[in-house]
Amino acid sequence: VIVGDGGVRAIDEDRTVAIFDPSAGLSIPNTMGLNRIPILQARLAMADEKGSTITCNVDGNNEVSGLIIRNGRMKLDYRCASTASISAPKSLDVPLYYKLIIPQDIIALLAKADKAVGAEHLTISCSSGNVIFELRDINNDVFEYEAGELCTGIHTDAPSNFSYKYSIGADTSTCVVGKRKDAIRRAFKLNPTSEFFITYKGMFAAKINNMMVYIPSKQ
Repeated sequence: VIVGDGGVRAIDEDRTVAIFDPSAGLSIPNTMGLNRIPILQARLAMADEKGSTITCNVDGNNEVSGLIIRNGRMKLDYRCASTASISAPKSLDVPLYYKLIIPQDIIALLAKADKAVGAEHLTISCSSGNVIFELRDINNDVFEYEAGELCTGIHTDAPSNFSYKYSIGADTSTCVVGKRKDAIRRAFKLNPTSEFFITYKGMFAAKINNMMVYIPSKQ
C-alpha cells in the first residue's frame, strides 16, 4: 500500500485485487509505504486506538521509514516499506461502464447459495439491464438467480450485454483467503451502499472505506 498526497494505491502479492483512489481524501506531508498489513493492524489493536499517538520517522527521501505507536507506558515500532518496492498501479485507465444496485436481500441470498454450492466461480451477466448471477462449483454444479433490472449503463461506449466470470474460491476451510480469491465475497459484505460497478475491462469495482477497490475478471 502506498499512501500520500496522490491518495491510496495498492495491490496484493498475487495481483488479484487493486486499490486505486487518487481522491481518497488523505493528506499527509510525506509518502508512506505499508506492507505487513496484518502486523500493523495487530500492533495498532494492541496499543488500543483510544489515547494512542503515532509518530512518523522520515528518511532522506522524504518518505516515512517507520511509525512509533505510543499509549501510556507502551511503545511499539513498525518499519514501513520503501515505496519503490511496492508495485502498486500508478494509473488505472479502466472507466466505469456499468453500475449495479444489488439489494441487501439478494446479497444475503447469494451468500447462502455460496455456502450451499461451495462455489469456485461467480459469473455476472447482463442483458439490457437484467442481471443473472451464476455460482458454479468445482464439479460444474450451478446455482442461477435471475435478479431482474439491477444494472445501468453509465458510459456511452458500454454495450447493452456483458458476461464476466470471477474466481471466488469455495467458502470452506480450503478457501485460499490469503490469495484473495474471496475478494468479491468480501466486497459484498463490506460495502454498505449496495452500489457496485463493472469497468471497461470487466473489473468488478466497489467503494469500501471510501476507497475504490478493483477485482479483475477471470480470463
